[in-house]
Amino acid sequence: MGCAALYVPDSRNTIVFEEAGELHADVSLGSSGFEVRTAYSITDYFGLGYGGSFSNRTNDAVLFKPHKHTYNELIGITNGPEFGEIGRSSLTLGAGTGSSSAYDDYVPSTGEELSTEGKFNRFYVQPTIALKYEKITYGLASRFSHVSFSEFTTSIPNNRKSLDGYYFEPTFFIRTAGEKFRIIFQIGGSSSIDDASENAFNHEVYHISGGISLNLLEMIRSASNQ
Repeated sequence: MGCAALYVPDSRNTIVFEEAGELHADVSLGSSGFEVRTAYSITDYFGLGYGGSFSNRTNDAVLFKPHKHTYNELIGITNGPEFGEIGRSSLTLGAGTGSSSAYDDYVPSTGEELSTEGKFNRFYVQPTIALKYEKITYGLASRFSHVSFSEFTTSIPNNRKSLDGYYFEPTFFIRTAGEKFRIIFQIGGSSSIDDASENAFNHEVYHISGGISLNLLEMIRSASNQ
């Protein structure tokens, strides 16, 4: 299937709640395009959120092949055990849907141009370990995803019939210090758990992104007190 990666893993959710009533928003750019995540803590231990990922690489893409996708999901976050004063764990569940298309200018085996497209659904479970050093948060988000494509088309016939796959997607993340505003950074990868050679679609192996994280309610409180 050449190098036209139809599934491009997005940034992992690394929002960690401290208490009820928090409202956070992460905005980032990276190999998976423009992304936004928001989450609100309903209790000290549970919150809900939204995630969106949007990419439109042109034929001039340098580091990654041309690709386009739109993806939206709902997120549930449950806080787990704390590790004294040094950090805590959480579990994120996500389910979403989107569409994707990808292109490869040249496929060595055929010498032809390759294009693929389709709609996809994804469900994932993500354990997260978040540690603290002073006010800096860092850790590992280990996402396990199931991705399933439909309405799949490709310009080159192939004998790979599987339109779903399971992936292990560990990512290291860091969130800098700040009460209202933080810099966030992620670097990670994606590896097929089942036999990726049977999949009719390819996936990108590496992921990198950076952006900002906003504590929205704290910003609103500060603005109202001025």
